[in-house]
Amino acid sequence: MVMNMEGSDSMAEKADRGEFVGLLKKMLLIDAEQRIVPAEVLGHPFCQHAAPPGLPPQQPVRPPV
Repeated sequence: MVMNMEGSDSMAEKADRGEFVGLLKKMLLIDAEQRIVPAEVLGHPFCQHAAPPGLPPQQPVRPPV
């Protein structure tokens, strides 16, 4: 994993960070009328990315009931 050293981020990492920050800002809006809702979060571009190659599949914390 690349550490956050100046100039070490790839263009994809910068784009991902920008999408994440944008999503986070929408999630933290004080006004509930303007705040993003969970269904919109799932459709946000940041949440649509595939896992990086070589990353093991994630398992649920506990099995569904």
